[in-house]
Amino acid sequence: MSVVALGISPTMCKRIEQHRGTRAVTPVVGDMTVIDVDGSFDLVYSTTSTLFSLLTQQQQIDCFTSMARVLTEEGTVVVEAFVPLRQCAVLNRQNVALRAFDTDRVDILATMHDPVSQRITFRELRMADGQPAAVLPADIRYIWPSELDLMAQLAGLTLVNRYGGWDKRPYEASCPRHVSVYGRP
Repeated sequence: MSVVALGISPTMCKRIEQHRGTRAVTPVVGDMTVIDVDGSFDLVYSTTSTLFSLLTQQQQIDCFTSMARVLTEEGTVVVEAFVPLRQCAVLNRQNVALRAFDTDRVDILATMHDPVSQRITFRELRMADGQPAAVLPADIRYIWPSELDLMAQLAGLTLVNRYGGWDKRPYEASCPRHVSVYGRP
């Protein structure tokens, strides 16, 4: 079985190579909007809302098209992501939350939400005794499950199933995450 781990970070790909052991995992540095790998695959997946790191709808569509392009005829694309509703419920489109508070450490998360572009900008401020304060930035463009289904359709794929988690529990309105499975019609 051939496994390719595509990542934009050369450092992360090097880590995969160092820790893969006897597993046949080939790390490849690349852009997920233009998956440039040899061969085709029975399974292509994007987990932990990785698709949301692409900041425009077109980039996300391009990624779905690339996943479909490297898929075998009977293959499956699996996307795991958070459901935007809980993440986007912020007062006045902004929020500040205390993430950690201890005798020697404080973490504060500030977010700005733009519902028009479906973008959330995150800044986490970490302060710990004996260390300089650090600001960790992150930006995402979230995708509603129905929009994800349309992106799959544009790539020539159709929804096979949607679960409320990796344990295949039913997907319901109260689920904070979804695992969506796509295949060729």
